[in-house]
Amino acid sequence: MSINYCKITEDLLPLYQDNLLSPETKEFVEGHLEQCPECRKKHLALASALPEDQNLTALPEEARYESARRFLLAFRRRTKVLGFVLLFGFIFFTLTSFWLGQASFTEKPLKVKSADEYAAQVVPGWSRAEQSGQIIPLNITKPIEGTQAKVTFEKVWFSGKYTIVLYTVTDPDKKYYLTSGEEIDISPERTMARNSGMHPFGNRYGGISDKGLHNIMVFLGYNNFQIGAQYPETAKGTTGSHLADDWKTIPLVLTVPQWQEGPFSPKDYKSYREISSEVSIPLELKREYLQEKTETIALNKTLQWQERQVMLEKLEIGFSHNTLYGKIKLPPGENNPSLQGYFKAGDQQAWITEQKTEPLTEPNTYEFIAITQPFNAWPVPTELHLEGLKFQTSDILTFPFPWAKYKESEERKQIEPENQAPQVCYDSTIRLWQIEKEGLSFKIDNPTAKEQPIVIEPTNYYPEITNSMGEKLEQNSGGSWSGNIFGNDDLGFGFEIDRNDPFWQSSEQVIIKISKPRAKMILKEIIPIWPR
Repeated sequence: MSINYCKITEDLLPLYQDNLLSPETKEFVEGHLEQCPECRKKHLALASALPEDQNLTALPEEARYESARRFLLAFRRRTKVLGFVLLFGFIFFTLTSFWLGQASFTEKPLKVKSADEYAAQVVPGWSRAEQSGQIIPLNITKPIEGTQAKVTFEKVWFSGKYTIVLYTVTDPDKKYYLTSGEEIDISPERTMARNSGMHPFGNRYGGISDKGLHNIMVFLGYNNFQIGAQYPETAKGTTGSHLADDWKTIPLVLTVPQWQEGPFSPKDYKSYREISSEVSIPLELKREYLQEKTETIALNKTLQWQERQVMLEKLEIGFSHNTLYGKIKLPPGENNPSLQGYFKAGDQQAWITEQKTEPLTEPNTYEFIAITQPFNAWPVPTELHLEGLKFQTSDILTFPFPWAKYKESEERKQIEPENQAPQVCYDSTIRLWQIEKEGLSFKIDNPTAKEQPIVIEPTNYYPEITNSMGEKLEQNSGGSWSGNIFGNDDLGFGFEIDRNDPFWQSSEQVIIKISKPRAKMILKEIIPIWPR
């Protein structure tokens, strides 16, 4: 199943216009608007439809919160469950699995001395990969037709995790040019016809030196070798939808169909000039490029907090990513654990971005593999900072709610203390907090002074709801939300209700059950890794 980037962006545009997106999601939207003329037209049309004096950043926090909530509820009504999962799965995959680089988001190009310096600042692990010979020179220069500019494709890094192409644009008038709609003709995934470019790193607008404007194109990596059956000529022995084990070389074609001539301000897309000037170059993917060398450090460290243990076994240090191996042991009633934290390598924070856990035959014990960003330099003084141990509980939280008291009111209001039905789970207190026309929200209160508290995570829950007549709404069919949902630092979660549903219309008293909420033990552990 392919992912419709345009539909995702279109659904997020109202929140983008209201300046209510997180920095990461805002960057995703702006990255797509740079590449897609059709979505840019929709963005401009939506902006022109707003009153000139509308400025939600100047509105009270309460009004901004209401705008966001209205959009989210409308969005979730339009979106099927699968599409909803794909949307946030895609955003998480794009912005987390590819991990943000060192450079924070900026609306101006960086000042650098060379293309390599720019890549080293933006792409984690670039300098080490360069030193090891994993980054392949291209040195292909082509004109951008319709302009006086030329583009030089400098280098490519087939890391397996992603494919990065470094390029430089030179123009006698020193105009800025960005690629738009770039793609590689063969995708590593069977669900995608082509390998489309993305903007996962922190700086989209490149770097400027006296040699020109430097930037990168980023695509999915080819580590899975899932080349579609429609490309049987790509490697000898290709069968079905996978390459044969004996493949050595795959010819690829990188195409940039359009360019955008600056100035590059995401707040003024009217200033862009779209240039349709297709530029294509060949890329040669060799199997040897994906044979990444790693260094293994034995850790053999066991950490224990009451009945919970984390056994750190080893760390594999690679050029495209690092892999931490170990085991986690939980007390009975807790399962599906994961770690939250990062490696501090010199001045860099390399966060854990992906994890996989498998239960072992030993009771309540799990084997884990955690993937982190690559180190920019190695060896350097390195520590592991563990900030949390997450797991799923076996608790069931039950909230009786006098629905009859609120069913006729469609205004958003705080639930009276006598009807909040507070429930204690580990060190958190969860209570019914807010009712509105189309949703019901819960607030999570956590301790502030306790050492290593175990708190309930604000995540999307779909409760079981019954009424006094024994009727059951097995799972709410609408959307849900979580996080800082009240316009301040308070954490919570909520779900959508459909007042037109016969269940809600006929109910007077309801029981809301939330099963197996996720919890996190907050940690402040620092483990020396190197030197030992």
